[in-house]
Amino acid sequence: MGNLIYEIQKLALMKIGSVYPVYQGEDVVYLNRSNSGYAIAIPFNDERTFNETFVGISLSTNMLNVNDNSFKVLYLFMNDTGDLKKFSFIGAEFIDVNNRSSLLSNPYIWVDTWKEMFGDSKKKYMITDVLAELVALKYLYDEDKSARWQGPKDGTHDIVLDGRVVEVKSTTHKTNSYVSINSRFQINPALNEELFLVRLEPKPYASSIDTLVEELTMMGYPQDELEESLKEMGYRKGNRTRKMSYNVLSMVSYKVDEENFPVISLDDINNLTHSKNIIGFKLSLDLSTIEGKTLLWKRIVFLLNYKI
Repeated sequence: MGNLIYEIQKLALMKIGSVYPVYQGEDVVYLNRSNSGYAIAIPFNDERTFNETFVGISLSTNMLNVNDNSFKVLYLFMNDTGDLKKFSFIGAEFIDVNNRSSLLSNPYIWVDTWKEMFGDSKKKYMITDVLAELVALKYLYDEDKSARWQGPKDGTHDIVLDGRVVEVKSTTHKTNSYVSINSRFQINPALNEELFLVRLEPKPYASSIDTLVEELTMMGYPQDELEESLKEMGYRKGNRTRKMSYNVLSMVSYKVDEENFPVISLDDINNLTHSKNIIGFKLSLDLSTIEGKTLLWKRIVFLLNYKI
């Protein structure tokens, strides 16, 4: 193990763009000094795709070119601003031939072990929220090709169309219709706004991020826009959570108006305090007391199984 750590630390001395083989008997792996960081590559003759991150390190499937020969690899990468000592220790475990069989059979288990060891718990957008927004986008895009998913680009509204905006909320609860409004700008009766509540339940072979991206692309929605937003939200292509599937139990649309949705400003709330130092608030609503429009179930089923 000590020899492997020493070999990996040579990355700091390598020229940018160079590839250096490391041998363990007949086994060979590669060190790669890229333009932006350090990498270790293991040949990976498998059709699966991976893309996971932990403690500033990524493990993904990639292509490596060695002596004009290009082949698929498992690629462990860290930016050159990271801790090379930590990367060398993790990398030595990564390329140790004694761990190779279990690593190649399930790289996710290997990543999870390190996440648990380092307590890596980077917060992501909840997968049910992302799924609900994609389900709503698909429904809206089918009727209006101007619909665009804002994803992480706009903290105010989830989907915008010509002349209207839609805020999307999700729930996995089968009966209640509670939602939280996290910004004073998320509901605004002046914007011709709707709120969609998408009710989901975990179910194998139902809708996942991967299936919804594929279906939206088939309908003509730009795939690069979807992938760029998903990447920013922590769901890069190859991330295992993109395959988690949920069934859509219902989708209900509510018109945001002053009669049913409270118009509360920061000024209103700050008038209740002497210091006037409140800079934000969270509002919880029970939508069951508001009349909504249940979107036709048959249409949802059709859209979730859309084929060209």
